[in-house]
Amino acid sequence: MQAVNRVKRLRRGLLWLSVAALVLGALPLYAISLYNHPYYDDYGFSAKAHQAWRDTGSVGEVLRAAWESALETRQSWQGTYTGTLLSNVQPGIFSEQLYFIGTFVLLTAFIACFLYFFSVVMGRLGMDRTGRWTLGCLAVTLMIQFMPDAGEAFFWFNGGIGNTFVYSLMALAAALMVPSSATRAKICNCFKSIVSPI
Repeated sequence: MQAVNRVKRLRRGLLWLSVAALVLGALPLYAISLYNHPYYDDYGFSAKAHQAWRDTGSVGEVLRAAWESALETRQSWQGTYTGTLLSNVQPGIFSEQLYFIGTFVLLTAFIACFLYFFSVVMGRLGMDRTGRWTLGCLAVTLMIQFMPDAGEAFFWFNGGIGNTFVYSLMALAAALMVPSSATRAKICNCFKSIVSPI
């Protein structure tokens, strides 16, 4: 009995250490993002949306300008509708001081989607809650720390939204395709129908 309790305490300790590693690994990225600013394609992709905001102050006009710009980009360069549309509405179009929100969106989506992915997949494979959250936190920590180019993944909105964000949604969609019960299957089907087209 004492040995079982010792193993449980050890496993809980490992869980808290893995959570701490994830938090301590992500916090500096959030902090650095406060000094971030638009660059590269952020200006070109969102010029029309920024102009619409400056001229009208209307979110509706910003969305219309973003849509028109995405259609033009589709005809002249590439056909990634979702990525191009989202690139046009990066937070810096409203104020350069708001650009950090992009990193918060990209990094938070990455962490949340992959934690959910590991939780669902490992749970489906029979791992208990403590084990799957420990593994998920460690895996996501390693994914963040060994990202080939964190600047493009989390700090450059235009690059990150078309790659990191869509990759995160792919992990979410994959997790939603692994229902663990009939009730969850109904919820998953609702989310699948929303997330999959994106």
